[in-house]
Amino acid sequence: MSEETETYYSPRLGWLLLIGASISICFAGFATLGVTTVLPEIAHQLDGEAMYPLANGTALAGQLLATAVAGAWCDSRGALKPLLSGLFFFIAGLVTCGLAPTMLIFVIGRMFQGLGGGLLMVSMYVLVGALVSPVRRPFFFGVFAGAWVVPALAGPYIASRLAEFFGWRAIFHVLVPAILAAAAVIFPLLRHVPKHRNPLHPRARKTVRGATVAFVALMVAQFGFTLTFPGAKLAAIIALVFLVLSLSAIFPPGTIRLKRGIPAMVASRGFINAAYVATETFIPQLLVTIHHWSLNDSAKVISAGAITWAAAAGIQSKIAGEKLRRHLPVAGGILAALGGIATAVAAFPSVTGHFATVGWCISAFGVGLSYPALSVLALESAPEEKHGYISSSLQLADSLGGAAALTIITTAFTYLANLPAPGPMLPALLLALGLSVLAAIAGRRIGTIGVK
Repeated sequence: MSEETETYYSPRLGWLLLIGASISICFAGFATLGVTTVLPEIAHQLDGEAMYPLANGTALAGQLLATAVAGAWCDSRGALKPLLSGLFFFIAGLVTCGLAPTMLIFVIGRMFQGLGGGLLMVSMYVLVGALVSPVRRPFFFGVFAGAWVVPALAGPYIASRLAEFFGWRAIFHVLVPAILAAAAVIFPLLRHVPKHRNPLHPRARKTVRGATVAFVALMVAQFGFTLTFPGAKLAAIIALVFLVLSLSAIFPPGTIRLKRGIPAMVASRGFINAAYVATETFIPQLLVTIHHWSLNDSAKVISAGAITWAAAAGIQSKIAGEKLRRHLPVAGGILAALGGIATAVAAFPSVTGHFATVGWCISAFGVGLSYPALSVLALESAPEEKHGYISSSLQLADSLGGAAALTIITTAFTYLANLPAPGPMLPALLLALGLSVLAAIAGRRIGTIGVK
């Protein structure tokens, strides 16, 4: 047996990868949900309420670029350098956020986190393909999925408690050594990572170019609508035009016009994730600033949504019939929209904040039905040699959908921030409601599953 084959099936390497990657995923999820929970406090202390949406919007923009670059980079040169670059950017983002003296610096740190997270996730999945036998891969991906559930359930509560007792900066200070510990577990694997030099596929090159244009456009638009220097608003509008033009290079042909089949699936995935991100971002601020709930109480609401999301994902996994599964994206979009109505009503101070709790749980349940079902349907509709391309398109739709939604919401915060409640909160939640409806409409155009 060759050394390469022994490495491929090495149980020791497999366990190191499983432990290190799971820890990294867990803490990356904590960084995402923890920041979302305490973001109202961060924005208040840094006097940056107008830049509130950018804290998550720039992270998603960075993740969009990193996902496209990492896929092409791993295919052409191997996973080693993307993995190390991801660790560097993610830790740099944590340090920047933890020391940020202003909201602008904090937002830049979040962009670094998005870049690092995107590079890390793609690299780790590539490592599983390179170092783990096909028989064991389903177990690895199952553990990775579970690693996301832990921070979804406990992350908001832990983050709110850390912020309450030690200040919000403690969240980032704690994460730096945690990520370094995960890296220490992964480092012994690095000498076993396959290295190669393959030419970059033309389709990958096109995707990277499109994602780069989209990233720059999103950053210019988000900052342009927020900052007040001359020409900023005009630059933001022009950037949105370039963002629309970049879509054809990133996604399968026909995605913009909801062409039946895979393009409609990718579009539905982008819409439903955008609705989810927009709602999740503003639930804490709605409860804290309008209804005067504590960070701890708002954290419980975020966790409740994670539970209903996981429950719905479990239910959809038990549905075996293709005909019934094809209806899940429509059902999920409708449920997300119904929940969005209740959440939007809660933006008015005269209405109890519990409407937001109920609405968020219903919306999250709908997303849990739709999101994983679209992955299954898309892969069933494509030949095996296109699975990588389709999976990449779905992930890019996730990042771009969320970032674009928060970019649009930034405009509402710019012009409505000084108005009394509901102020900019209502337009943000109504946008999420509209995106849920669009997800259902796109889901209606999936059509009969068949390899194309």
